[in-house]
Amino acid sequence: MQTEHIIIRRLAPDEWKLLRDLSIQGIKTDPDAFGDTLETTLNRNETTWRQWLTEPYIFVAEVEGIPASRITLRNDPTWEWMINGVWTAPQYRRQGLSNKLFQEILMIAREKHIETITIKVNPSQVAACNFYKKLGFKIIDKHHRDSTDIDTYVMKLNILCAH
Repeated sequence: MQTEHIIIRRLAPDEWKLLRDLSIQGIKTDPDAFGDTLETTLNRNETTWRQWLTEPYIFVAEVEGIPASRITLRNDPTWEWMINGVWTAPQYRRQGLSNKLFQEILMIAREKHIETITIKVNPSQVAACNFYKKLGFKIIDKHHRDSTDIDTYVMKLNILCAH
């Protein structure tokens, strides 16, 4: 499938249903890739979804008008700036969408003078781990995610070294 007409854009607070639907679809498709369970995601209310769209930077890649991939950059009190919620629909994988979204995040990080970005990745998500390593992320720790009982790699990227 060719991804000829791709639009990268930031989601607005009134697009909370789109964020919710992408989150549900992502957890159903790749449950080990997220820090939430399907039940937790389904039980979130509209206020919570809207709040998430006012604070972090949540971007979506649309292919021919269809939301196909997403990424979030947020300021986390524990890890400072963190990427999460990275997901691409299976039929759009390996077409560069995550890379395009990541480049958008990098641009924001540089504008905000962010020095490092952290991401947590399930080691079983080999393609994701390799993608982040290719972008310049380094494994700095291993973290146990209590909500899903999964160990994750903590990876960090020095923005000055980013590709």
